[in-house]
Amino acid sequence: MCLVLASGSVGQEAPRAPGEEIAGLSFVSTGRVRFEDPDDPALSGRVGMQEVGLMTPLGEYALGAASLAAGVWAGWTRLDFGGHPELDTEDLYGLALFLAASRPSETGWSWTVLCMPGYFTDLRDGRTGDGKLLVHAAAEYPLSSRLRLDMGVAYDTAFGEPRAYPVGGVIWRMTDAVTARLVLPAPLLHWAPTKDLGLFAIAQPAGDRWIVTDDKAGEQVFVIESWRAGVGAERRIWKSVWLRAAGGLDFARRYEARSGDRTLLDEDVDDTWYISAALLLY
Repeated sequence: MCLVLASGSVGQEAPRAPGEEIAGLSFVSTGRVRFEDPDDPALSGRVGMQEVGLMTPLGEYALGAASLAAGVWAGWTRLDFGGHPELDTEDLYGLALFLAASRPSETGWSWTVLCMPGYFTDLRDGRTGDGKLLVHAAAEYPLSSRLRLDMGVAYDTAFGEPRAYPVGGVIWRMTDAVTARLVLPAPLLHWAPTKDLGLFAIAQPAGDRWIVTDDKAGEQVFVIESWRAGVGAERRIWKSVWLRAAGGLDFARRYEARSGDRTLLDEDVDDTWYISAALLLY
């Protein structure tokens, strides 16, 4: 799971862009493709994935120049396996609380910290879920009126297994309508030709990991490694409510599934398409 942590340009009426929404209902689907076991063809099969996520704020509190905010995220992920003798459809559910603190500044350092503890399970009898913690921290500094330095650190499952990694780059407001957010590992180019329309191109890691414990079989672990690169559009449909659609390539993919001390799947998976849609509140 990767959180695109973005902040608007301080002191300017900057166009909205992915990562700045305060609430949303989203859907993602990937193509169903083959994976091959070179040692045992009987363990080859097909896999596809669908995801639904809901994020909503609970409240915000001003604390001097800083602000504190809290909200709730809920999600569902379906791993649709087929053809493998020991893997079937897996439905995984998550519920998390996100807590954020931020302090904007027009002339000095701005910073944002986001913490998201959650619980994930498959809701099956005889199984218990597992906790997950995501943390992102970033700071920005204005190098000029249109160029800002961005640096930080993240801890999440965007690359599959939980890990900490650096985040950094520059945010270049090329014109009043075009912003290049050249911040790795999730660069974004956004163009707002009108106040009611936004077009964007984005690349980002799209991995994740889930663990559920079976009373008889032990830990059931599912790990995904992948990247997504695509283009999309956003349209204001009413006041602060926007509709987003996007699509592109899901690539550099690897799936792993373990049951107890047995590895059921640890293979590269074919590249495929992805599509997404979201109803957003900015």
